[in-house]
Amino acid sequence: MKVIWTVTPVGYQRIAKRCPSCSVKRDFTPSGAFRVNSQKKVLDVWSIYKCTHCDYTWNISLFSRLPVSKINRDLYGRLMANDAATVQYFAYDNAILKRNNAELSGAA
Repeated sequence: MKVIWTVTPVGYQRIAKRCPSCSVKRDFTPSGAFRVNSQKKVLDVWSIYKCTHCDYTWNISLFSRLPVSKINRDLYGRLMANDAATVQYFAYDNAILKRNNAELSGAA
């Protein structure tokens, strides 16, 4: 008999970072919102993280100076709607976390 397991996260991945408001290292989790800024024909997109202790916000860069013509329209719509599945997807994207010098928290 062969058993196949499917592992699905039940929450967001936590990031350990020094919180300027708390003055100590704290866990940050995605707030569930994106910030999208457009200037002329380019977009900047961030995922907004919050300190689990004081709600201080930290923006993790997802896209920087991306030409508007290069973003998938469906993805753009999900970013503008703060789609929960898209927040979850980017919260577990190791390349983006690494690019933002995000340190994974050991807390569960």
